[in-house]
Amino acid sequence: MTVIFLIAGAFFAVWLLEKIYQKNWSNGLTVSIKFQSEPVFEGKKASLTETIENRSWMFMPVLQVGFRVDRNLKFPEEENAAVSDKLYERDIFSVMFYQKITREIRFETAKRGYYVIDRADLMTKTLLATEELHENAELFTYLYVYPRLISVDSLEVIFRRMMGEITAQRRIYEDPFAFRGLREYMPGDPLNKINWKASARAMDTLVNVHDSTESARCCFLLDVEDEGILRFEQVHEEGIRLAASLGAQMMERQIPVSLLSNGVDQVTGETIYLESGSGMRQKNRLFESLARLKTEEEPEPFPELLKRYLPEITREHPLCVLITRNQRPKLVEAVQEITRTGASLLWIATVTRDIPWKLERVQGAEIIRWEVSE
Repeated sequence: MTVIFLIAGAFFAVWLLEKIYQKNWSNGLTVSIKFQSEPVFEGKKASLTETIENRSWMFMPVLQVGFRVDRNLKFPEEENAAVSDKLYERDIFSVMFYQKITREIRFETAKRGYYVIDRADLMTKTLLATEELHENAELFTYLYVYPRLISVDSLEVIFRRMMGEITAQRRIYEDPFAFRGLREYMPGDPLNKINWKASARAMDTLVNVHDSTESARCCFLLDVEDEGILRFEQVHEEGIRLAASLGAQMMERQIPVSLLSNGVDQVTGETIYLESGSGMRQKNRLFESLARLKTEEEPEPFPELLKRYLPEITREHPLCVLITRNQRPKLVEAVQEITRTGASLLWIATVTRDIPWKLERVQGAEIIRWEVSE
């Protein structure tokens, strides 16, 4: 009889321990997944850090941590990942009581974008491995993958045309009495342009910007619309790289840059309009806007967008750089409305060998073909 009570007591103790473990296994358990804080350019390697910390007496011989990321982030251990439209990455840990584990994972970025991880799924088993236990960990981490920059040598012809237009419109001397605003200090700015009071208030070095009748400014007009049912993803991606590369070159020469695109912003859900600016912050804003640009959704027709933003993009007679594969008559009409305001327009036609280019001339605009390899 004593043996029976002992066996029954042992079973009860095991049952009770299982119930306690099921109820409390995740108490004191925290999981953190963080992308690296610095953005990275398309095609480069990046990293994320997984941290598991157990602040209780519970232990987990096997703890599986899973999270979903975009399939354009290429992780090295593909056997731990399930692929669909998303990549489901799984990592397995053995976590003892009062233990902290940190693991860094390196991966490759196959495409520009704004990548977010907002949840981790945790799974372990009971002490007797008879049942799976699940928990979700809410988190938020993001990574900007900027568009790949095209080499300066490849852009030489386009860049010379742009600088020629800028030089033709720019006045040699600024009006020292027409104050327009402030901008960040850049190497080469004379010290007498620094606004010391504004710099002290902003805790950053700011310089005065004086107005002129024709201030140099460059507005990029990026069209990611397709004329038919076929999608030209590679063509649009090349257009995005062109906008990023040429915009960076302009700002390195202290020329303010703005951006208008009918691509949808992944964060705001709106079409993208970046107001004119220069300096490192503006360059980062340009790269971030282009990283968040979605080409999968049906965009607003670009001629309609141009007409709506006509006053903003033609202010101060800028150089407008249109990047598009389209050549429909309505787009030509919208372009001519821009040039009638006094702005210069450079049309970069992103084409492939299979796309026939019909527009030989557009009044008021200069057309440059940029062939995209498929």
